[in-house]
Amino acid sequence: AIRRMRPPVTALPGGRIRLIADLGRVRIGMNVLIAGTGGQARGRVADIVDGQVMAEVIQAPAAGIVLAQGASVQIGASLVQARGGAWGPR
Repeated sequence: AIRRMRPPVTALPGGRIRLIADLGRVRIGMNVLIAGTGGQARGRVADIVDGQVMAEVIQAPAAGIVLAQGASVQIGASLVQARGGAWGPR
């Protein structure tokens, strides 16, 4: 679950989000499931840089989903915390 998001972030198709995860268990290309206000989004791990995971949003409702405190992100079977990076197209 997300402990802190300031401000809340909207996940949109084609956008990216920074995640904090156990890097020993995460690999580039792994599937990501993001649940927030407005539904769910799916993505994949696009990169791992400076101890953080960068996930690309592949599918999400057209209006996006809002990630705020209490939202969850799963990579494989591991829950991770989202970091307050901005969403947006590449």
